[in-house]
Amino acid sequence: MILKKYFQFLSFEEISNEVYTFKIGYLFFNSGLFLLLSAPILGVIAILISIILSSIEYKGFFYPNKIKKNFLLVSIILLINTFFSIFNEINQFKEWQFSSNIIGLFNWIPFFICFFLIQPYLKNEKYRTLSTYFLLIGTFPLLVTGIGEFYLGWGNQLSTFNGNIIWFLKPKSEIKGLSGLFNNPNYAASWLTMMWPLAIGTILNNIKNKYKLVFSITYSLIILFLTLLTNSKDTLISLFMPIIFLFNQSFLRLLILGSIITFIVFLYEKYFIKLGLNSILISIWENTIDNDLKNISEIFPRIDIWRVGLIAIFKKPFLGWGAATFPFIYALYKNEFTNDYITHAHNLFFETAINYGLIFSISLFFIITKVLIKSWKIIFNKNKNFIDKCWWISLFIFIFNHIFDVTYYDVRISLLFWIILAGLYTIINEEQITNNIK
Repeated sequence: MILKKYFQFLSFEEISNEVYTFKIGYLFFNSGLFLLLSAPILGVIAILISIILSSIEYKGFFYPNKIKKNFLLVSIILLINTFFSIFNEINQFKEWQFSSNIIGLFNWIPFFICFFLIQPYLKNEKYRTLSTYFLLIGTFPLLVTGIGEFYLGWGNQLSTFNGNIIWFLKPKSEIKGLSGLFNNPNYAASWLTMMWPLAIGTILNNIKNKYKLVFSITYSLIILFLTLLTNSKDTLISLFMPIIFLFNQSFLRLLILGSIITFIVFLYEKYFIKLGLNSILISIWENTIDNDLKNISEIFPRIDIWRVGLIAIFKKPFLGWGAATFPFIYALYKNEFTNDYITHAHNLFFETAINYGLIFSISLFFIITKVLIKSWKIIFNKNKNFIDKCWWISLFIFIFNHIFDVTYYDVRISLLFWIILAGLYTIINEEQITNNIK
């Protein structure tokens, strides 16, 4: 009765009429979304409880279908790789232990299960809308710590709830840009750019309520501003994506295209000419290419990282090198003048192919691409609501950002990715998922 009144108070009568187990699970799920960023352990525990409760009510989890078979195949590849690494040497690095592969399983298989069992909590647009608000409210601590770090000189650590929740902060002078409670600007930018389209969705959703509209616009602008303060160049271009996808007017598309061209020209003027890339052929002819490569690597370090990544993939294309091997691989194949310690391939497709082989990487990205394409056809061709469109854009931004960097290994970001992917899958199979809940 208390839960029913609670959801009725939130104006979600549909949720209040669900079975009791589902209501408890839904409450834990959204509490987990709220806590995921600021208190990840509590957030993960809350979502784990919701998954257990979902397994009781969601009988559709045990019905086989194509996507479950695809995930089963991907899981089998992971397990084969892991067991093979226990009994055989899959790379030549003495410092590497096969336990890294076992630990690496937890970056994938639990999330595959999570993907299916959280779908009932995202089964229609009302449920996804409520979850969107919980995610955005849960982002507030990042905004506060980011502003405090950047403008008020907060450093070291902050604690709340009698020291049970601690946020470690870096002083502004020690970082390249704003990082807040993530302690890393690229991770902060990754989260904020995924929240940016969701925030725009609340603006479009509240267009008829001027008070909610003003609040949504203010909150969205703060997210945008702090994203810019992260100075994460890999994510800046993704800030244009909501405008490109949400507005169909041709002049807006031309405006964005013009902005992108201007940005490219800016990069050309600042880096291309500065590096002397126009004379790269002359450098090759005169055998001075090493100096040019050194200059290029200093400005665009991803180029050398991806070069090494491609070498690694072609060396071991089937089962890969094993999880967490890229630091050793990079040390083996990097240019002589490079002194950086690189922990990952800065591209999620390369990273998964290096760790587990091309079959795993291609299979995984086939699943993700299939969900993106199918949900696109429904969301954008059948005039779905703005929140659903913004969920699609948020996932697309994640994929785009992971072409240039890998922030997936932070559980907050990886769990957010699988939650949004699950939300898109429910749009494809909304009726079927709803009918399979007891």
